[in-house]
Amino acid sequence: LNLKPLGDRLVIEPLEQAPAMPITTIKLQHANAEVVADSVKRVFDDKKLAGVGTGKNVSPAELTVAVTPDVNTNQLIVQASETNMAFIRDRVAELDKPEVAGQTATSTKTYYIKYADANAVANVVTQWARARTTTTPNARVAARDQVTALAEPSTQAVVVTANEVNHKLIQQMIGEVDSDKAVAER
Repeated sequence: LNLKPLGDRLVIEPLEQAPAMPITTIKLQHANAEVVADSVKRVFDDKKLAGVGTGKNVSPAELTVAVTPDVNTNQLIVQASETNMAFIRDRVAELDKPEVAGQTATSTKTYYIKYADANAVANVVTQWARARTTTTPNARVAARDQVTALAEPSTQAVVVTANEVNHKLIQQMIGEVDSDKAVAER
């Protein structure tokens, strides 16, 4: 409620309320819900940043979206205006194709190390991943770009979770670091 003076009295007026935004679930067939939610959130974060300082009067409803991934059912729970919902559905349709999802989906692979120390190789992979994602200070790392590497010294292995593009790069990197020639040079 707003209180406004009117002479010697206060007049009570109802607050303006933003229109209610519907909540919808979007089931994904091919893509990972966390990856898609992150992508959609980034688009709206970018829109907010682009709107700041432009002098354009953008309503909060145009920039307010809630996108929550449900990893158990691989769907998105979305709350947005009708306009934003249409945009989100289009974006999800682009990302939920087998050929796109295969590039962004993460998987876990075990790399068995022959010559080098598994802990050292895991550290190399972790440092490489960190260097790739810290080019922009304070930037959020998209789920599709996250890489984790854990050493399993008892089996002389490194367990890596990454997307397929990063797995190819990591496999090549491990091949270079884990050669008898590379180990002998140290």
